[in-house]
Amino acid sequence: MTTIDPGAAGSAVPVAPHAEPEAAASSHLFGRGLLYVVVWSLQLVAGTIVSPILAHVLGPAEFGALASAIALHQVLSVLALIGLDQALVLQRGEDGHTDRARGIMTVGIVVALVVAVIAGSTAPLWRDALGFGDYPALVFAVILWTFPAAMVQIVLALLLAEDRLGPFAIVSVLAAVGGLVVGVVLLLTVRNDAATYAIGGVVSQTLAMIIGLIVARPALRGLLDWPVAWRAIKLGVPLALGGLAIFVLNAGDRIVIQRILGPEEVGRYQIAYVVGSVVILLLTFTSSAWTPRFAALRDESQRWLLAVQSRNELYRLLMPMVAGVTLAAPALLRIVAPSSFRPEPLTLIVFVVSISAFPVAASGATGRLLITLRRGKTIGLIAIVAAAANIGLNIVLVPFYGILGSALATLLAFAMLAALQRLALPDRPAFARPPTRLICAVAATVLIAGGSVLLPQTSGWNAGRFVIAVLCLPWFLGALRRVRAVPSERAAIVSPRLSVRADFSNPEEPLLPHTVQFAPNPALPADLVDLPPHAPGPCRIIAVDVDQPFPELDMESRYERALIVCWRAGHPIGTAYVELGGTSAPVLDQMQHLIQKTQPVGSRSSRPIADTELPSITVVVTTTVRRVRELRLLLDSFKRVDYPSVEFIVVDNRPVIGEGDPLPELVRGRTNLRVIRETRPGVSAGRNAGMAAATGDIVAYADDDVRVDSQWLRALGRRFVLQPDVDAVTGLILPAELETPAQIWFERYYGGFSGERTFTALTLAAEPGPVRALRGSRITVRTMDGALERRVSLYGVGAFGAGANMAFRRRVLERLGGFDTALGTGTPARGGEDLATLIDVLWAGGKLAYEPAAVVHHRHRRDYPGLVSQFRGSGVGFTAMLVSLIQHDRRHLLSIAWQLPQAAARILQQGSTRIRGGRVARSRSRGPAHVEVCTGGYPRSLVLTELGNYWRGPAAYRRSQRADQAWSKTSTEAIHVERRA
Repeated sequence: MTTIDPGAAGSAVPVAPHAEPEAAASSHLFGRGLLYVVVWSLQLVAGTIVSPILAHVLGPAEFGALASAIALHQVLSVLALIGLDQALVLQRGEDGHTDRARGIMTVGIVVALVVAVIAGSTAPLWRDALGFGDYPALVFAVILWTFPAAMVQIVLALLLAEDRLGPFAIVSVLAAVGGLVVGVVLLLTVRNDAATYAIGGVVSQTLAMIIGLIVARPALRGLLDWPVAWRAIKLGVPLALGGLAIFVLNAGDRIVIQRILGPEEVGRYQIAYVVGSVVILLLTFTSSAWTPRFAALRDESQRWLLAVQSRNELYRLLMPMVAGVTLAAPALLRIVAPSSFRPEPLTLIVFVVSISAFPVAASGATGRLLITLRRGKTIGLIAIVAAAANIGLNIVLVPFYGILGSALATLLAFAMLAALQRLALPDRPAFARPPTRLICAVAATVLIAGGSVLLPQTSGWNAGRFVIAVLCLPWFLGALRRVRAVPSERAAIVSPRLSVRADFSNPEEPLLPHTVQFAPNPALPADLVDLPPHAPGPCRIIAVDVDQPFPELDMESRYERALIVCWRAGHPIGTAYVELGGTSAPVLDQMQHLIQKTQPVGSRSSRPIADTELPSITVVVTTTVRRVRELRLLLDSFKRVDYPSVEFIVVDNRPVIGEGDPLPELVRGRTNLRVIRETRPGVSAGRNAGMAAATGDIVAYADDDVRVDSQWLRALGRRFVLQPDVDAVTGLILPAELETPAQIWFERYYGGFSGERTFTALTLAAEPGPVRALRGSRITVRTMDGALERRVSLYGVGAFGAGANMAFRRRVLERLGGFDTALGTGTPARGGEDLATLIDVLWAGGKLAYEPAAVVHHRHRRDYPGLVSQFRGSGVGFTAMLVSLIQHDRRHLLSIAWQLPQAAARILQQGSTRIRGGRVARSRSRGPAHVEVCTGGYPRSLVLTELGNYWRGPAAYRRSQRADQAWSKTSTEAIHVERRA
């Protein structure tokens, strides 16, 4: 008899934490992942050997009682685990280490002990009701079995998470196979009953538990880390309920049979089920080994593609397995069961149970995706519905068809489980149905295997069946060899976010790993007028996935250097300026330090977020339609945005629309996009109009000269979900091109629009101050795990975001009154509206998050006079913003005065540093400048332009206010005239 460890059905067991590219992931699933399946299957092999011994020694009645007792043991073990083994899987995958996972293990020890004590103390109350009134010793052994079995399961979870195959194999074999061997020895030497056999399981499980706990080392501090424990329990409890329901699918039919037909029929059904469910159990082991590899994949599209591919490959493996088991069933049944079990009619039951493996494989693929989406409640509810259907079908069919009706009920229930889980998944084109050829092959295999059941069961026919069943083994091995390989057509099935290689000779080279493509736009003569000396040449922007092979460099002669944007798992992790040559070796040498140093950052290491959890978002773009090409590229990038609930609003901010308006043609045929008019001048007025028209919970803002990444909104939405107390989120701004000296200088001076660029997810909040008027003047900057990064001035938070890439909760913006219409582009103040609003969020006690995974690409000013004008506007806008803050809240005056000495010193220090790096220093040898010099040089006149315009800000803000008031008055008078007319 097989005694599979509890939780094997529907239980996720962790695996190595590192995610591999999808092209090789499927091969890895059928490679090292199968080693764990082989270890698990040892208990299946041992159970197949032991089952006929037990059937002959115990007899039908005692054998049936033992089968029911093992089913009870599995129920108690699932309750003792409450899904914490699966919660441990996701925690290990999210953290990348086992500290908190080992804390969850400690919580599991306490829970399992409590469940075992409760079960033991209440056993007299439920023992008779479950039909164990004549077997009190057997019930006692089962309860003793519960605690060590649950501990072994959670220990195996952690060992597999760390990919420790050796300790995993020792604990697993000792717990499962050792229990079978010890049980049989006790049965043959001590006493011939089911309780004695069960004691063998208690002994081996206890020994395996002791060894496992020594190896895994649970962390006692897990009992004090209540947030992690509670989050694990919240995920685990629904999964535990689902595990119980899966148990009902697998074993509940035996309880119905015992109540209706008696323990003898349970024994007969158990024998047939053991033979037929060999395929299902192997699938269960495989699913348990694979689920953590899906969780470790950070890229959601990769997980979906891998789920489809692994499901199809399992179908190919199942065909020879189902055919072989069905053909060999008549011979196997006569080996494992004595004649008193009447084995001949059981062949049909073996066939029905074995073909249940196909819906089990389908539900395994969808279930793994639902687990990685943390849809524990959905999984549990669906499993309960399928289990209830199984019990109901058993009650209806067993009285008419006997144990065959029970097998049919199990098949239909598994099919229902697969169908409901598929319906519960978000609708994604990536989750395609199996190819038609594969479906036809599966149908043909089922028909042939089913037809063999109708053949006579004489010795000659059974021998022929068995020979054909043996021939299915090469078929299976060939299919396994094919799926373990990585053919070229499978290697091409990769997520576009991870597959991009930089082709340096291709002018249509993708800038983003998210399929956004556009050609470089070389500098025109108009872009090169009035340039100061030592203007740099063009710089190529190249996106490189550091986990993929680096391409050979075949550079265009006009590029001497490149800005390498390094990506990992679909997220940017750093940039590096490199000198380019004819081969990739020098570039790799310069990038090696960055590649080794950087790790995945941002909220991507956090739990997966289901589409239903993401907030609705309204994207607002204010434009005066002066940059038609850039606006078209922005709107085109909106089509590639992957987000479940989004609307786009383009605010036309032109006071007057002339002839030949290009906007209607730009927006024609675009879905989820509206155009509204706001004639009040200034980007702030446009943003306020967009906020008023927005329907989303989140309002995201982008400039009309950026291109957004396809995962931009997902990164923003995820951050709002992960940190519900965050009021605003800013993102990373990368350059779209560096073709002209003006663009290169802007990038060097204001990289990321903030003077610096970071690839670490951060959270900003006001630091409590000793004086009430000064509270909020200093800001603490922390990483996602709460570690203090630094402290900055409230008025320096512009280093962490800009208006080209920011999002707010709509209710927060409405509470703050929106943007100051006297600030921003299009007004005499020329800027500062975005920084003022971010400061307002923090000043009001809110939190600001910086999410580097939310990426937009900005097209910097191409000509030098335009760049000088932009720097002039930056100086004016900053001090105009300070005046605006003081006017709206006088406490800012005291806060600014308190920080003025430090701010002045910092400004002078930054200005001095920038001036010293203002001229590009050449290397002593001939040739281009070194990397360090290339990242630091720009004309000193730009520094002086910005600093020299600070004093203009207060007067400019006052002019903006007067102009805004005049517009409001004129607009009001026009409305009154219109009403009188």
